[in-house]
Amino acid sequence: MAEMTMLSMAVMAANKKSRSFSEAAAGRKDLYLTEGPAEEADVIYLPDYSSLDFRQVRELLTVGKHILFGTMGAADAGSLNALAQTAAEHGAVLLDHIHLAFNPCMASLKTALTCLGPIRRIRLHSCEYAFCCKGVRISPVRPPACVPPGGALFQRGADCLYPLVHLFGIPEQLDIQMIFTENGMDAAGTVKGTLGSAQVEIVYSKISGSHVPSLIEGERGSLLIRDLRNLKEVTYKNRSGAKKPLVSFSDEACRARELDRCMAFIKGKCSWHRQLASSIQTLQMMDEIRGHRNLSAEYTASSHVPYASVI
Repeated sequence: MAEMTMLSMAVMAANKKSRSFSEAAAGRKDLYLTEGPAEEADVIYLPDYSSLDFRQVRELLTVGKHILFGTMGAADAGSLNALAQTAAEHGAVLLDHIHLAFNPCMASLKTALTCLGPIRRIRLHSCEYAFCCKGVRISPVRPPACVPPGGALFQRGADCLYPLVHLFGIPEQLDIQMIFTENGMDAAGTVKGTLGSAQVEIVYSKISGSHVPSLIEGERGSLLIRDLRNLKEVTYKNRSGAKKPLVSFSDEACRARELDRCMAFIKGKCSWHRQLASSIQTLQMMDEIRGHRNLSAEYTASSHVPYASVI
């Protein structure tokens, strides 16, 4: 792909991350923000897959628009694969989970894992109160039917599942518990499993808040992640309890670094197909949690397939 000197970018939806993302774009010499229709921009930023429907996103990719999703870019693995194929056929770039995949803390976190020795427990939390829930019911083993997108699994669980899959892969022996509202939407859940000799626990919720940090525990120490949803800080704690801050970034610095990485893919300096590998695998795991297929038979520690071979 030929490198372009100046691209226009449309930022859709106004939230804290999109505003700081816009501010990062405004300070670049290779981008300018446009307030016109998204169809007229070269690059389009969308907070998540619900910002536009599947058909609209595919139409934008068909005419060569580059799409950046802040978090999840599709409701299931098949849909993301279909969008990726469309992008590849029309010279467009499709990236998702950019606020986690390209967050500067993520690279530091991956490097810091070597300080822990053998990893024994992974506990990732994303709990943020969003609505009052009456008449909840608990599904202790499996959801009773296919869980629709849009609930806590998608809006909170993905905060935990993406870094888990990106850093370690898909766990085995999943044990799933969900809390549902009266209308069948999932409001909270817990997913447990194993990764080799490590125990995995994912806790997510839209009906309760929590300030408990996420933890990756090894024989020589632990990594504390204060807020996966707004990843800005990672702390190392050794076996004696002494703490050492490893990395800390402002919101502005995170968005600027994330945009740097996005532009490298758009300019053809890196292969965006490979970047989607973790996203595809995360959605495969979410499909299993939602009751789509038998994960234990299909995805094992040795069966992770590079994204390039999927398409």
